[in-house]
Amino acid sequence: MKERVLSRVNYHQKVALNPMTKLFYKAIILLLLLSCTLLFIGNVMIEKSDISKLHVPAKLEVPESLTYAFIATEDKRFYHHNGLDYIAIIRASVENIKAGGVVQGGSTITQQLSKNAFLTNERTFSRKWKEIFYTKKIERTFTKDEILKLYVSNIYYGEGAWGIEKAANLYFGKKVNQLTLAESAMMAAVVKAPAYYSPAQNYDKAVERRNVVLRLMEKEGYISHDEYVQAVSEKLVIRHDIKIEQSMLNSARKKAVS
Repeated sequence: MKERVLSRVNYHQKVALNPMTKLFYKAIILLLLLSCTLLFIGNVMIEKSDISKLHVPAKLEVPESLTYAFIATEDKRFYHHNGLDYIAIIRASVENIKAGGVVQGGSTITQQLSKNAFLTNERTFSRKWKEIFYTKKIERTFTKDEILKLYVSNIYYGEGAWGIEKAANLYFGKKVNQLTLAESAMMAAVVKAPAYYSPAQNYDKAVERRNVVLRLMEKEGYISHDEYVQAVSEKLVIRHDIKIEQSMLNSARKKAVS
């Protein structure tokens, strides 16, 4: 009997956790509790995020060429993530560290939509959390195709044109579904820097950027090499009245400066 008791004591002594191990497990439990709490709070905040101002333009027909142009340049994994692309965030962080500055961004199309539709450009922790909440709510509410329609309808294309419908008409005098591959690539190109890449103001630079978009589309497999070659050689026909208006504005600026 005495030997049995001693063996039990020895067993418990063997399995007893040392102080560091106990501290480790306590930390794990606390982290799990904190994660669950944050997840719960996050879900509540997501549900409270008001996105009622977003209305999918039902009549908007987005051609595949425009869809692929934006995905190739802005969010390659658009159809494969839930609003936040952690792979892109890590990749961008690594590149930024290597460069010693911000050279890449990790924002998805849905995140950009959240910022454009609901938030300011301030760089604060609270604004970033709001962006995440809005992004998650948008992803829960709309399909990917609807999100893309909302995105192209809520970004600035330069020359006072907000939204793809106004931009397509402004630059090319066309409806969105009439845009050629080259014109679709131009629309995706101009949003990077609307003033600098506006084909009405800086045609050569705009074409250079358009060709970058087309190369990315070919690289991602959205267009063939023959389609790429044909689109690159296509001359962009910009509405004549935009050029005249822009020329008048430039003349007015020069006179004002002098």
